[in-house]
Parts: sequence; C-alpha cells; structure tokens
Amino acid sequence: MDGIGTAVSGTRGHRWQAWGLAVVLLGVLALFMPMLAGLAVVFVIGAFLVISGLAHAMHTMQLRLVGGGSFLGFISAILSILAGVLVILHPVLGLTFLSALIIVYFFAQGGIIIAHAAIGPGKGRLLAQGLMEILLGVLFVFQWPLSGQWALGILVGAHLLFKGGWMLWVQAPTAAQAVEPVASKISVD
Repeated sequence: MDGIGTAVSGTRGHRWQAWGLAVVLLGVLALFMPMLAGLAVVFVIGAFLVISGLAHAMHTMQLRLVGGGSFLGFISAILSILAGVLVILHPVLGLTFLSALIIVYFFAQGGIIIAHAAIGPGKGRLLAQGLMEILLGVLFVFQWPLSGQWALGILVGAHLLFKGGWMLWVQAPTAAQAVEPVASKISVD
C-alpha cells in the first residue's frame, strides 16, 4: 500500500504527515530567515568535517599499529579537522564560500545541460533548463556579495518546502482509498 501517490497506513501515516508538515514549516522559516538557515547549514558542515577528520585520524592510527596507514592519511585527517574548525569559527566566511561554490555549480550545470541539449533528445526543454541554471548563476553574481549571505538559505528553504510538500502529497489518500470505506459498507443482497 505504500508508494508514491498512495497513503501510508495507520499511525505511521499520521507520523509521516506530521513530519511532512514540520519540514514544510522549517522550509518556510528558512525562506523568511535565509541567512540563519545558511549559517545553520555551515555549522552542520563544519561539525561533519571535524567528526569525519577525527574518525579518519583514529582509523589512520589504528592502521599504523598493524603496519599500515600513511603519514598522508594523517595529514588529510588534520586538514579536515582544521577546515571544520575554521568553518565553525568563521561561519559567515564559510557561508560566502559555499555560496560562491553554488554559483560556480549553476554555471557549470547550465553549460553541461546546454551541451547535452545539442546532442540529446528533448532539445528545447534541456536548452530551457540549462538557460535557467545559468540565469540563476547570473542573478547570484549580480547580487554578490550580498547573495553570499542569503543564497544558501533560500535554496535550503526551497528544498525543505518541496520535500515537506512531497511528504504530505505521498500521505494524501487517493480517490480510490477515500471511496473504499464507504463502498465496503454498502451491502449487495
């Protein structure tokens, strides 16, 4: 009974719906406070860098005990930890850097999609999609450096809003499921 377009049954369905609503609300909150949302993403990325660096360092030390592991692996772990600490200590700089990466991504992705439009099927739609990607990159560039403070938060907010909407959509009963309880009460004698 689960799958896209069908409701998730019972209590699990209500929890799914509650999570979907919570994700939609977080998305709306992120859209209204994009800098705060972007900074939250930066802190999470910084924490992940520190945690992964520590795990990498411990793994490298364990390998050294059994004759494996390399000095370069340990250097890599230290760089990951330092990058995470720097991002946490200077979140606005980290936010600006991530936003710059997003701009580069939009231009690169747009170019790749346009190139694919030249050789693949669906030329018109692909060309339009590629041009939209490049247009987003251009919009962020013209708003730079201000866009560095809100771009990531807006993208996270939009993602959460659409993801939560999808969760609510999956939970919505189909027409057949809504009619089913009524049809089962009608007896044919």
